[in-house]
Amino acid sequence: MPLRQDLRAQAELLAYLVISQLVTRHATGNWMSVEHTVESVQMWAKSTKQDGDLRRRVMVATRAYDFAVRIESDIHLTLNGSAVASMFDVC
Repeated sequence: MPLRQDLRAQAELLAYLVISQLVTRHATGNWMSVEHTVESVQMWAKSTKQDGDLRRRVMVATRAYDFAVRIESDIHLTLNGSAVASMFDVC
C-alpha cells in the first residue's frame, strides 16, 4: 500500500477508535476493554478492506485511547445523541 494511503487509513482508524472510546465512556462510564478495542479494530479492518500491519493497528489503538482520555479531561467533552450523530455526518 502506498505511504499516502497507509497514512490515510491510519488516520481514519484513529478517528474511528477515538470516537468509539468516547462513546463507550459516555454510555458505560468506562473506557473500552482490550477485547472490545481488538474487536473494533477487526470490524474496521474488515469493513474498509484494510489488512495492514497489526503492530501499527495496535499503536493506533493505544494512541486513540490516549487522545480520548485527553479530550475528555482537557476539553471536558460531554456527549449526547446529537453530538455523537454529528461526528458521523458526511458533508
